[in-house]
Amino acid sequence: MTRPVAHAGTRETWLSSNRRAFAAALLLPVLLAAGSGGLLLAVDPLPWRIAAGVVGVLSLLVIIPLALLAQQPRLAYHDWHLLVYLGAARPFRLPVDVVEVFFLGQAPSMVSPEGDPFDDQGPTTSTIVVRLAEKADEWQKRDVRPMLGHWCEGYITLRGTWCEPITEDLVRTLNHRLVEVKREQKSLGLGEAS
Repeated sequence: MTRPVAHAGTRETWLSSNRRAFAAALLLPVLLAAGSGGLLLAVDPLPWRIAAGVVGVLSLLVIIPLALLAQQPRLAYHDWHLLVYLGAARPFRLPVDVVEVFFLGQAPSMVSPEGDPFDDQGPTTSTIVVRLAEKADEWQKRDVRPMLGHWCEGYITLRGTWCEPITEDLVRTLNHRLVEVKREQKSLGLGEAS
């Protein structure tokens, strides 16, 4: 499906988050928060109420950032910039000129059946890899949330665990949109379209 080129001022989502995965990740903290709220109302001894309050607050400290991440797309386009959402408070705004191509890849899912989220020997997931122009020295590396992706040596890897389903059609659509945006940019005499 071809999406229209976004008008100035509007953000166009190119890659959505996987809300089902975030919902699963939120299940335990939400249950803990609800249980601690119930204990606060049901128990009388002060130490139990304090413990329930602490569990509730800690649960909220997990729920809020995960809920915010679930609402963000992973990739979006706005005013000649690719917006990359990999866990920072704000998206990274790459000039579309420096984005060369999107392609499929594979990487550790960072979700282990044994519960170790940093087990790189566990299951793998499909990824979308964004190759950036070598000339864009300032965009070669960024610190991002490892569970969401990796950004090093001019390649941005977005883990499929936390994205909408990654397919060959999706990658073709991303590349098609990139070409459309660069053509429009070139026709308007803006930037270096390639």
